[in-house]
Amino acid sequence: MAEHVCTETPVVKTSKSLLCCRTLKKKRSEETKTKFTCKQKIALIMLALGDFMSVCSMSIITPFYPSVSAKKGVPSSLSGCIFAIYALIMFLFCPIFGKITPKLGAKPLFVIGAFAAGISNISFGLIDRFDSYNLFIISSFGIRIIEALGASAYSVATYVLIIDIFPQHIGFVRGLLETCIGLGLCAGPGLGGLLYGVGGFGLPFYVTGSVAIFVAFVNMHILPSPKEENIDEGGSFLDLLRLPPIFLTCIITTVVAMSNSFIDPTYEPHLSKTFGLTPTQVGLLFILDSATYGCSSPIFGWITDRTVNYSWLMTTGLFGTSAALLFLGPSPFLTFLKSSVWLNAVCLTGFGITTAMTIIPTYQYIIDTAE
Repeated sequence: MAEHVCTETPVVKTSKSLLCCRTLKKKRSEETKTKFTCKQKIALIMLALGDFMSVCSMSIITPFYPSVSAKKGVPSSLSGCIFAIYALIMFLFCPIFGKITPKLGAKPLFVIGAFAAGISNISFGLIDRFDSYNLFIISSFGIRIIEALGASAYSVATYVLIIDIFPQHIGFVRGLLETCIGLGLCAGPGLGGLLYGVGGFGLPFYVTGSVAIFVAFVNMHILPSPKEENIDEGGSFLDLLRLPPIFLTCIITTVVAMSNSFIDPTYEPHLSKTFGLTPTQVGLLFILDSATYGCSSPIFGWITDRTVNYSWLMTTGLFGTSAALLFLGPSPFLTFLKSSVWLNAVCLTGFGITTAMTIIPTYQYIIDTAE
């Protein structure tokens, strides 16, 4: 990667250095796009399975854990905190793991994280045997935190491995992995409910934990170790944020993530109250968002890989996301529109597509700006 770095400084302040980075991107786009080798295909499958199981592990407890914890005397507010702690730990520790990756190495971080997540998952399947309220709460929080730490480790390592294993297909591979994340969001609750119905509380966690350990074991042997010269600490995290394009990209990512978060707690009551939809019907509408996001992500990744100037994707996606949210209500300003189930379905479909259009190019944009 060192041969691609622009030597002019500061990168974002001089037209000469801007030209240097644009020439770099053009040169990359003109490189011959080689086909995936057999080893790359296997690595991609394993990375995709790891991302899928990471999201499944976060959402698989949704259909049955609240009722199980209620029987133990756990209030719903505390049960919600057990759900939230997973995402909170990932939010706090992903930057930390990103900082230590150059010292520890991406491959060891991925393998250790996957093993930790798998063992924690299997352990979580045993907590329903605790009759003590305090022991049940402590073990729920403790195991969930360790599981989230493992998921954070191998999620961060995945981004480094993408660059090293698929240098000419970064956007496309990122899009495929985002598809797996979208599928995990859709399949997690359904898979959890199905396995719970078949084998009780423990089976969902035994299955996901075993798959995570399998992924760790296979990747221990097939993943290449990134070359030493490709892993360089470079500047600090604050140095990176001082680059205006990167700071702006972080804002874009945050805004889009917040847009998704706004929908989760408010949309179900809106649909139930306005149209009298059943939980199953509401769930199908929610799937539209995740499914269209997952299906369109590889397409925008492919476009990012083959376009010299791809920033228009983020701009267009932001405008499209804004329009989808305005029509989703619809907004009181749009007096000519009347809310309907079909309008909501179309808006959720558009929201998933425009979200992918906005998010997928950000990873490549940050890499190019940092270089």
